[in-house]
Amino acid sequence: MVVTADERASLAAKKTLLMGGNALDAAISAQNVLSVVEPQSSGLGGGGFLLYYDNIKKKVYAFDGREVASSLVKPDMFLNTDKTKKKFLKAVTSKHSIGVPGLYNMLADAHGLHGNLDWELLFEFAIKYSEGFKVTPRLNKLLTWAPHIRNNEFVKSVFYKNNKPAKIGSYISNFELKNSLKILSKDKYSLKKGLLAKKIATSMIGYIPLGDINQWETKAIEPLCKKYYKYKICGFPPPTSGGISVLQILGILKNRLDLRKNNEPFFQQHAFLEASRLSYLDRDFYIADPNYFEVPVKSLLDESYLKQRASLIKNKSSQNYKKSF
Repeated sequence: MVVTADERASLAAKKTLLMGGNALDAAISAQNVLSVVEPQSSGLGGGGFLLYYDNIKKKVYAFDGREVASSLVKPDMFLNTDKTKKKFLKAVTSKHSIGVPGLYNMLADAHGLHGNLDWELLFEFAIKYSEGFKVTPRLNKLLTWAPHIRNNEFVKSVFYKNNKPAKIGSYISNFELKNSLKILSKDKYSLKKGLLAKKIATSMIGYIPLGDINQWETKAIEPLCKKYYKYKICGFPPPTSGGISVLQILGILKNRLDLRKNNEPFFQQHAFLEASRLSYLDRDFYIADPNYFEVPVKSLLDESYLKQRASLIKNKSSQNYKKSF
């Protein structure tokens, strides 16, 4: 099964599988297409996490490709001269908010270990879409919602027509991205030690040194796994919250045996939403980068704790859930 944020990416992954690629090849092919058709979320300059299951070795691998802060960051870089916090848009649109990219270096490392098809072949669909792709309602909505990005001349020239966001169903061509994709397809580490790395460093002088980009390393870490009835569910550990949150939700619901007896769909939906709210409360309070904060992973997934959290779910939605320890 292939699930992505955009049908075009899912279809690219499906075609990659049909060409003899494995799940990792398909994921990279999908990511490449997302970098074109979903520029608001998935790009060459971003970061990500990857779980890969090797069915021969029966082993799950976890790769941390999250972007990292520059060595030039300062504690006060998001403060005004009077020491007050900068407004969100002012902070996020400054070069201070840009991290050292890691996504594609991580994908290249993972592909070197587990890929089946040639790296260059995985870029064919994305390069084709970069020559012309249809604007989705979501992209149009976000272009409308974030008018500040039109201050960027490149963004304005590609995604805006007559100073207005490209209309739903209209076509966009992104030839500069096409060139970058072609470079990356021929040099899988171009974003680390190649031409693309040099271009980023040149445009980010004073913010991200070339040395930071050259020294970026993929982190291979232990996935977070837990039994759920007969299944072994694996997710990604902190700094991301997804793995813990999913395992918490399932653990809370497992402790509500009445769910299995009550077939009323509204009750089941209610219980799922409440379990999600409880998990998100813990996520918001406890989960951060383990390099800087001790995340209580074992406590959050402890059976007695999940049972106690499950007992809080009533027939009505609660507004007073609190952290527990």
